[in-house]
Amino acid sequence: MLKFDIEYSDEILYIRLHGKLIKKAYLKINNYIIPAIKKHNIKYIIYNLENLYDIDETGVDALLKTKLLVKNNGGRIIACGCSMEVLEKIKRLKIKVVETERNGKLIIKVNM
Repeated sequence: MLKFDIEYSDEILYIRLHGKLIKKAYLKINNYIIPAIKKHNIKYIIYNLENLYDIDETGVDALLKTKLLVKNNGGRIIACGCSMEVLEKIKRLKIKVVETERNGKLIIKVNM
C-alpha cells in the first residue's frame, strides 16, 4: 500500500512516499500528482523516499512521468532518503539524489 504526503513551499513540491510504489499503487501518482503538476506548472519536486520500502518498474515509470512533466516546465526533480535497494531501482531516472530534503532545497534554490 502506498501513502504520500504533499506539501508545497517556496516553489517546491515536496512529496513524501510511504510504503510500496508498485503496480497496484502507481495510479495514486497518475491520478493525484501528475494532474497537480500540470495544473500548477510545478517546476521543482523533492521526493522523500525515506519510507519507501519497495518500487517496481511501474513505480519507476510513474516517477519518470513526473520527471518529464517537470523538465518540460523548465525544472528538476531531486530525491532524498533513498535506501540502497530503492536507489538501485531508480538510477535509470538519472535524477539528483541527496541525503535530506534540506539539501535538495538548497540545490534547487541555487539553480533557480
